[in-house]
Amino acid sequence: MAQPTDFEQYMLELLNRDRANPNAAAARNSIDLNAGLASGTISTAAKQPLAFNFNLIDAARGHSQWMLDNNTFSHAGAGGNTSQRRMANAGYDFSGQWRSGENLAYNGTTGNVDIVSTLSAQNDGLFVSEGHRTNALGSSFSEIGIGALTGIFTGQDSSGTSRDFNALMTTQNFAHTDASSAFLTGVAFNDAVIDDDFYTVGEGLSGISISAVRTDNAQSFSTTTYGSGGYQLELDPGTYEVSFSGGGLSDTFQRYVTISDRNIKLDLDTGLSQALQPLRPQSGQVQSQPADIKTPAFIAWDTVTSMVSSFQLDAPNLTASTTATGRTIEDTNWKLQTTGDLNGDGQDDVLLRNFVSGQNLLWQMTPYGEAIAGERLIGRDVKDPNWSLVGTGDFDGDGTNDILLRNETADQIVAWYMNTDGTIKGESLVGRGFGDSNWKIVATADFNGDQFTDILLNNSSAGQTLLWTMNGSSIISEALVGRTVDDQSWQIEGAKDFDSNGTTDIFWRHSSGIGLLWNMASPTGIAQEQIIANVPDGASQLVL
Repeated sequence: MAQPTDFEQYMLELLNRDRANPNAAAARNSIDLNAGLASGTISTAAKQPLAFNFNLIDAARGHSQWMLDNNTFSHAGAGGNTSQRRMANAGYDFSGQWRSGENLAYNGTTGNVDIVSTLSAQNDGLFVSEGHRTNALGSSFSEIGIGALTGIFTGQDSSGTSRDFNALMTTQNFAHTDASSAFLTGVAFNDAVIDDDFYTVGEGLSGISISAVRTDNAQSFSTTTYGSGGYQLELDPGTYEVSFSGGGLSDTFQRYVTISDRNIKLDLDTGLSQALQPLRPQSGQVQSQPADIKTPAFIAWDTVTSMVSSFQLDAPNLTASTTATGRTIEDTNWKLQTTGDLNGDGQDDVLLRNFVSGQNLLWQMTPYGEAIAGERLIGRDVKDPNWSLVGTGDFDGDGTNDILLRNETADQIVAWYMNTDGTIKGESLVGRGFGDSNWKIVATADFNGDQFTDILLNNSSAGQTLLWTMNGSSIISEALVGRTVDDQSWQIEGAKDFDSNGTTDIFWRHSSGIGLLWNMASPTGIAQEQIIANVPDGASQLVL
């Protein structure tokens, strides 16, 4: 069984990029996502990433070579065999509920084949074809084999004359079987050939050791990256601490992932400045909080008195204290929205929105949020009152915090990619639609220590909390968090690392003025719960 080549790895990365954000892939190819198909055939939701299967690679390469050898371009192979039969003959175990599909692409030239650019063109060409697009974005597929081979293919030129072409013949074999669990998959690369935060040929890091240790029973699984830099690790459902080490890495990189019944993609890009440090404290290391360091501050707006205060949480002592900022909000068209460092000074600022004028205002805060140092308009006016500012974070990887907006009526989430002067340099859709307005975005924070901002959602009607683990604007995994909270008097107000142990915690508030802190053991698991006294009651709006 053969491992993937750099070229086959590159095509898989192109496919998985499209699957992570189908709408963006359609826009890149200037087509509607369901062009040529019945409306809704392909949903806008992110599809699970595909993991390589060596048997499927053998089947795909075998068919590509057969087509080159026989000057034939067809899904029917030797003796008329089908793609599913070729996969089974190569050793793929079709058990239980299974599915298979195949895409083929061929390009020929009388000159030299530029394999990288041709693979990219083949990926785009398959996407614009509706039948191939349904395979490429098939939500039930979990594994793939790619056979991208060069050779001589005899065909006809534009004048109808038979001649030999230097050809790139590509077969994509898609499959799923109940014989396999979900996979942790991805690629380790250095981004040195093209500095674009995306894998290309020649950037793969081989021989990287990858271990996944299950947090509830310490069961360990491991593998190493191929010559292409890719890897996959079959894992049962659970939360794992994943480590990348060795193979020339100067450090150990770690993060938590939660596996359910779908694959998760976890890449290591050493070309990112964030990847030069461990992704989270090493196992067994806990960062203590110095006594003179204050915990993150909430901003509280009392809608009865109009007073704005700084609300300091003292988690170790289970109390909270409030300090007046000297500011009031008299115009109730203004609402507190979210917080984040949007001017690059290292201090969290406060975002407000006027739902009548459409203006967005930034309060630049002093350390610990105790006073407002200045204010200015930010972004652009948004007249549609269905849009709210729901979070901040670095969603494009440029080191500057961006602004996340949600329109519950249109069921859309958008990121404004910001400059530190408050102007917007670009925007794009983020994540996916919900189809249920009960789901609210309640916090944005780095929950798994990978330096990417994740999105926390809560459905108070169902009592559920959901974590979207993000890679920029794309969802790489989804998992329920903590426990069910059925009492709708409890609302999540924010998420920060309150105890400075390297894990993001979640703060709840009851309408009666009681706080509840979930000290998290992992992105989805609660270590302990703490009741916090002296919290502003439901008459105050809070942002953290």
